[in-house]
Amino acid sequence: MMDTILEARGLVKSYQTDRKKRLVIRGIDLSLERGSFSAIVGKSGSGKSTLLYLLSGLEHPDEGLVKLDGTEIQNLNDAAMSRLRRRKTGFIFQSFNLISSMTVRRNIGFPLELGKMKRKEENEIIQELAERLQIEKLLDAYPYQLSGGEQQRVAIARAAAIRPALIFADEPTGNLDSATGAAVVSLLRSICRDYGTTILMVTHDRDLAASCERQIVIADGRVAAPVHDAGVC
Repeated sequence: MMDTILEARGLVKSYQTDRKKRLVIRGIDLSLERGSFSAIVGKSGSGKSTLLYLLSGLEHPDEGLVKLDGTEIQNLNDAAMSRLRRRKTGFIFQSFNLISSMTVRRNIGFPLELGKMKRKEENEIIQELAERLQIEKLLDAYPYQLSGGEQQRVAIARAAAIRPALIFADEPTGNLDSATGAAVVSLLRSICRDYGTTILMVTHDRDLAASCERQIVIADGRVAAPVHDAGVC
């Protein structure tokens, strides 16, 4: 029996722009299996990132429900949603979103600090992830001293630090060259495989999407093609 970690039913989302309501997500149903690596693909403006934000709880739907690891999140207040995200999820942004005033070490450890983890355990996790992502020599550097690929590796380490059940990634290779982007996706795939973390990635790159277990094709705010097997994580 499939172990579902994320489920959405009847998702609808619109935005008000210039006195006109724009319907972005038009009634989406989907579910993800625990430990899977899935890609959301579609043309620019199709609703890919909006869907990811709804599924992660960073946005609230107008209608429908989202159940994350057994908890319905669409009606949680901000404090409850923040607590759930700190325990269950990581998020990787296209623009990296590292804290410029913090070293690499502190950026990776920030989610662990929020969870009030003991310093010794925190340092062990940071060291393990840094070695795994080959950034151990950068721990005392600041984000401005890093290349784009190095910054994204730090962002991945930060997202993985709490061993989340699910990592959301919004165009994680969008600011990288093709070779660095492929390396980043390979790192995500290894986290999926070795930690059992479910990964849901938005990408415009069909070749990268084809390397995922599943693809969810979005067009005009709807699932345009069924979720289907497309490879191995």
